[in-house]
Amino acid sequence: MYQILGDEVYDSQDIAKKIEQYTSFTVREDMSKRTKRDDALAFKLSIPVKKLDPTAKDYIEDDTEINHLMVLADEMSNSQMENLGLKFAIQKSYAYTYDEVKNEILLVSGIMHISNGRRKLPDVMKRLLSQV
Repeated sequence: MYQILGDEVYDSQDIAKKIEQYTSFTVREDMSKRTKRDDALAFKLSIPVKKLDPTAKDYIEDDTEINHLMVLADEMSNSQMENLGLKFAIQKSYAYTYDEVKNEILLVSGIMHISNGRRKLPDVMKRLLSQV
């Protein structure tokens, strides 16, 4: 799906490939259509717990440890998404759950042009988080 970020047109599939190539995250789903906007990209991402914390167990029961891993995933996402090379784009990610079966943290990530993103991205992220 093609999205407009400022003066540039991006294909969400190309951005998904860049995310998988340049970051530690795996794209589970392209959620760009769910934003109901033509100037926003959105993805459901996952990251294995072992990439966040190599000393972590295979199964985590402690809620404080899960919350700590979710914070790490948010920070890692925000820092690694800068490597995608999107001009004048703002990105926000929120970890929303721990997948016990695959031992992964799941995130929702939204990308918008900086002119609209500062105002609209929090609303888009609320909409996306209510849909997962």
